[in-house]
Amino acid sequence: MAGMDVFLLQKMLRHSQIANIQRYLAIWGTALKEQNEKYNPLNDLDI
Repeated sequence: MAGMDVFLLQKMLRHSQIANIQRYLAIWGTALKEQNEKYNPLNDLDI
């Protein structure tokens, strides 16, 4: 998500399959987007 190499992350987390890392990234990406939409202070501005 922040530009880290997926294969390096796979090694760090000691997962045997890259598919596990891809699932994490999909879940984290969705959760972060939802949190940003919910709590972004710019949403309260009347522009």
